[in-house]
Amino acid sequence: MSCEAGSFFAEVSAILKRFQHLLRGSFSDEQRRAVLDALGQAGSVYRWHFYQHGFSGELSPLPSGEILSFLDLAQRYIEHSLRANQRSDYLYHAYNILHLDDQRASITHLYEMLEGQVAILSSGMLSSEESLSLLESLRHSSLTWLTNTAISFTRIENCPVSWRKTA
Repeated sequence: MSCEAGSFFAEVSAILKRFQHLLRGSFSDEQRRAVLDALGQAGSVYRWHFYQHGFSGELSPLPSGEILSFLDLAQRYIEHSLRANQRSDYLYHAYNILHLDDQRASITHLYEMLEGQVAILSSGMLSSEESLSLLESLRHSSLTWLTNTAISFTRIENCPVSWRKTA
């Protein structure tokens, strides 16, 4: 790996480690902003160094253990983010809007959307019980009319064979 990319990797890894204690609960708006600012600063330093000096051509080794540790921690952040989007009715928010001010990064949610449910079910993160709770909640949600309408307009010949009812 290039020395420059290695330095950027090390900085991002250090930032994720520094804030990993936040994964035990919910991020406050101020904590979210601190993480965002730290990662943004690391990216800016990397970008400006490249603009001013380019790549040196020097390589540095990156042990596989460091890569695996980084990916494990990144996965924990991703799963934390997905779980934070679970609603009280067991459905999941599909899209968030990020609001920034000087000290805070707050989140608001858009209305419920079918793609959020499909995405979380497809992620492989949910247990069988969690998937069942989501599907049961989906049946009683305002999305039910959408799924019923979509199904009624689907032509059977366009469906996978495994979905077709046999007589």
